[in-house]
Amino acid sequence: MLDNEETAGRIGETAEQSGARPWRPAEQMFSPMLIAGLALAPLPLSALQPFADRAMAQTLKRHPNLLARLSGHADGIIGIDPVELPFVFLLDPSPSRPRLLLARDFAQVPTIARIRGSFATLVALCEGRLDGDSAFFARRLVFEGDTEAVLALRNAIDSSDITVRREIEAFLGAFARPVLRAAETAGRLTGRLARDMAAVSDALLRPLHDRIDRQNGRIEEMTEDIAALKRRLDRMRDRP
Repeated sequence: MLDNEETAGRIGETAEQSGARPWRPAEQMFSPMLIAGLALAPLPLSALQPFADRAMAQTLKRHPNLLARLSGHADGIIGIDPVELPFVFLLDPSPSRPRLLLARDFAQVPTIARIRGSFATLVALCEGRLDGDSAFFARRLVFEGDTEAVLALRNAIDSSDITVRREIEAFLGAFARPVLRAAETAGRLTGRLARDMAAVSDALLRPLHDRIDRQNGRIEEMTEDIAALKRRLDRMRDRP
């Protein structure tokens, strides 16, 4: 639980000074959120925190029972790590004062659970469009810590019938339509670019992969030959 504003401020400031966490690429090399992450990286978290506060307040106003399912985990912090963005989210579900804090990494606050994945994967999980188990085994999601807390958060969002599009519309008001339209256009463009880059990458790397496969085949043959020679030597030693 984040006790007060001063504590939260120290967390953000210390994380700023320590530098951002290692930035892992998302599943899709190019995406609107990756571009947004690049644009947001130079900004101090203190400039972005008010938006997180407003989004949290707006969401709880529209869904007052959202945190009821997290009552058993009210004393813990749940970390959410969208890998394209240069910060993480720290969800404090305390009934007295729930918070959504931004930090550069999880180093400054002990978390009871962490969820890591691309922004699109996290959104699909929250909206019930993605099976968490299959995403976990496909390595699209990483769960750490108390899985019951993660499941409770997922059930809380699901029971509140939250969709990101509706929350954005409520948050942005009259600006929602042009922003969403621009995001959809950017998504189509970056998706096409990602597919083209994947095709180019495959064409460039295929000869290397084929060479590695041939080398692996030769290594297996040599390993078998060595094993056969060892067996012959063993038989020769065993002769009287």
